[in-house]
Amino acid sequence: MFNAFPHFTSSMTSGDVHRPTTAWVIDHPSHVHVLDRFIRSSNEKDIVFAVERKEVQSLIDGSRFHGKPVHWLPRPSGSISMLRRAFRAMVRQRRIRRILVQHQGVERIVAINAPLEIKVARQVGIGERILVLDVEIDHLVQRLAARSATMIVVPTDWMDDLAHPCMSSLEIKRLRGPWAHLYVRNQTELPSTDTILIRRLRGDGNHDRDEMVSITQLMERSPSFIVWDEDIPLDEPWQGPGLSQDVRAVISQSVTVAIEAALVGRPVLLASRAKRGVIDGLIERGAPILRWTGSDDNSILKRWEILLNDPPKWRDPQGGDVLGDWTEILRFSPTQI
Repeated sequence: MFNAFPHFTSSMTSGDVHRPTTAWVIDHPSHVHVLDRFIRSSNEKDIVFAVERKEVQSLIDGSRFHGKPVHWLPRPSGSISMLRRAFRAMVRQRRIRRILVQHQGVERIVAINAPLEIKVARQVGIGERILVLDVEIDHLVQRLAARSATMIVVPTDWMDDLAHPCMSSLEIKRLRGPWAHLYVRNQTELPSTDTILIRRLRGDGNHDRDEMVSITQLMERSPSFIVWDEDIPLDEPWQGPGLSQDVRAVISQSVTVAIEAALVGRPVLLASRAKRGVIDGLIERGAPILRWTGSDDNSILKRWEILLNDPPKWRDPQGGDVLGDWTEILRFSPTQI
């Protein structure tokens, strides 16, 4: 099941492993869940950078997160012009620089798919700069930040041929994934309901334009469903990744929600043209995920009906390794997490 609040004991604040003072970067709602346990049990002098995005703000309510100060940053994307995006990016970099200089003693920065913080951290002399990537087609992030990072982390299923050419000359560290294993738990028993969860995106993300597929047809074919819209905060925001526990299956325009639902053990219809190594890896390992790329893809809809009527009981064999991999690269001792 979904583990929104991992259990911690007093012993987790001690240990032989040095915990460098860290700036944690949260640029997406899933990053809150991925980094939660590490921020919770990290150095008391750590700081958090968080993007001004509704679903992130609903998870981090206020100016502190697990006792660490939160610095809110503008989002240089969304339904705004390219000029406005460039302006926000400039403002964001200036704010990052000022904050890092003010918080003297920051030794490390950890960012997931967020280039500006890594770039500025190099400029101000932060020695350890960890850039975590899991979107191969996000070439802008790779061009802006890859050469500024001291460590680049990708999933074992990362598809090199989809990444920017600059990545080919850089040393990368591969961890088992998906990262959602850090906060989602498998639940093989299906609930007694025919309701389907539909995750619907706004379509204004950095790469949504080339990947978005209309789900109107899918909604019309589903007799019972609930819709979870992007940027509409839930009454209980921390329960988002666990919504799939209480439904029969999930139809999602979001790759992240599709991954979370599959790890829970639900059949997933990913309505997207997105190409991701993590999705290919899950499918190769037997995950109940089907890709639907548009109204002409009727064969997939027939397979979807079969999958709904006879869903497999599936568990990702890599699930038990993900936390250990992250603990190692972030240099936490087992007793600290």
